Formats: sequence, C-alpha cells, structure tokens
Amino acid sequence: MGRSSLYGFLASIFRKELDGKTYNEIRSPEFREALSEFDVELDGAFIDEPAENVLESLAVEYAALFLGPGGHISPHESVQRGGGSLDGPETDAVKSYIQAAGMRFDEHDQQMPDHISIELEFMGHLVGEEAKAWIDGDSEKARNALEFQKDFLGKHLGGWAGDFFTEVTDRTKAPFYREIARLAADFIATEKKEIETRLGVQ
Repeated sequence: MGRSSLYGFLASIFRKELDGKTYNEIRSPEFREALSEFDVELDGAFIDEPAENVLESLAVEYAALFLGPGGHISPHESVQRGGGSLDGPETDAVKSYIQAAGMRFDEHDQQMPDHISIELEFMGHLVGEEAKAWIDGDSEKARNALEFQKDFLGKHLGGWAGDFFTEVTDRTKAPFYREIARLAADFIATEKKEIETRLGVQ
C-alpha cells in the first residue's frame, strides 16, 4: 500500500498546480517526516512563507514547466517518445491498456491518458489491486496485478518517466519541484527490480 500511496502522491503533484489542501498536508510534520525517509527535504521558504505566496509561486513555475507557451517540458508520453505530437499512437495505447486493466478513464478529465499523472495514477491503481489481493489471500490475482505492472512499466511509464523527471530536476527553478522530481525518478528506477523481485524473477 505504501507503493500505491507514493504513486498517488506523485500523480497529484504533476497533475495540476499545487492546491491549498495538498500544500497543508505536505507541510505537516508527519508528511515531512515521511518524505525525509526518501531523503526529500523541503526548503525553508516552502515551510515558512505565507501559503498564498508559496502557492502563487509554484503555480507560475508549474505553468512554465509543463504548460508553456513554448519551451516547456511536455508531460505526455506521445510527445516524449512519439516524435513531438500530442494525441499520438501512445495516447490510444495507454488508454486501451487502462481500460483493459479495469480502471475507468474519465473522458471529461482535463488530462490525456498518456499524461504523466495518469500513468502514475494507473500504476498506483495496479499496485493497490496487488495489495488488496495479498490481503485477501488471492495470490493468483496478486501475481496478475504484478504482471500488469511489469508490462505497463516496460511498455510505457518506465520507458520515458525517468528522463522526464530528470529534465524537470535540471530545469526547474523551484526547490519543491526539484526534490519531488528527484524522488519520482529514483522511485521509478527501483520499480522494475521491485516488481521482478515480487514475481520471483531472477
């Protein structure tokens, strides 16, 4: 469940500008302690400055990083891997994969299926299904969820997320996004081995 929660947290950070509710949760001592276990240290300004100032600054940075216009880092697999065009074959492939795995994709969602946040959310869903299966004693269902995780990571998220997060780390001016992107890159890098270990693949 810890892996599923981390995927969900990362999805929420890269899905849209940071909102007040999430900001307050992150700033809590309990959340900061949890982040410190991953060597993530939030800067003093994030903790000490008035919330409205921090949120406004991060909203500007989010737009500059991911929305443009011009010079931004597209958070879409189709752009990162498919030659620079939105809504390419990768978009349809991810959407089909999500639907085949039983996770509903909201057609009215503001993000496309191959947006980094949707792919992270989907992995969190698969990991959550694995965790529930282990709790229920259903090893076959757990293994099936792991196979989906391995396949999706190999075909989609794992093929581009690392480079994407590294670029965010290199280009952002905000310590917050630098720390979270570094955490995300490190986490994705360890997931293939984690999944293979769980599957018993040597």
